[in-house]
Amino acid sequence: MSIVLAPTTPGPLATVAELEARLGHSVDQDRAFALLLDASNIVRGYTRQVISRVEDDKVVLRFGHGRVILPQRPADKPTLVERADGSGAIPAVSWWWSGLGEIDFMNYALVANGPYYRHAMRAVIVTYSHGYDTIPGDIVAVVCQMVGRVLDGAISTPGLRSEAIDDYQANLGGGLVSGTIALVPEEMRALDKYRVKAGSVGLR
Repeated sequence: MSIVLAPTTPGPLATVAELEARLGHSVDQDRAFALLLDASNIVRGYTRQVISRVEDDKVVLRFGHGRVILPQRPADKPTLVERADGSGAIPAVSWWWSGLGEIDFMNYALVANGPYYRHAMRAVIVTYSHGYDTIPGDIVAVVCQMVGRVLDGAISTPGLRSEAIDDYQANLGGGLVSGTIALVPEEMRALDKYRVKAGSVGLR
């Protein structure tokens, strides 16, 4: 389980200029920005990732089997790991950064049963930075496509009404016409490499 301690308010994953370059014409700046933000939030909801860069994010993570899994990728090495009960930081010599989004605790017995910590550790507070300084091009493309359908209209796929991928469903046909911000299955598949399964990070 992960709980956000300091919520962030990330901006759009694509700029108005990037949208205009793809549409081939200028757009209303305020409306385009709002639509890009809506599309970005849908992408974030689907991938369960913030995607844009966040510095010094702080989350509470469940401790189990000698490790914790960071929910956001790509993740930098944590700058601080603390016991969630408020009893202080865990020494850096007691945990090891895998480089793959996991923290392993090399001396679990010491960490869990030290002189000032007499019960099993259930959660830790991790401070770390994550996300992309430059948003990947395929994500920018998907966000712009979503907004472009609203601004310039969309042609629905004949005979196709809906498609479900895991717990996320896209409605097509009469549901995806101009005026609707939504992901289509092809865009979902393009985003799948960034997506984290719900069971791997728990509640965000």
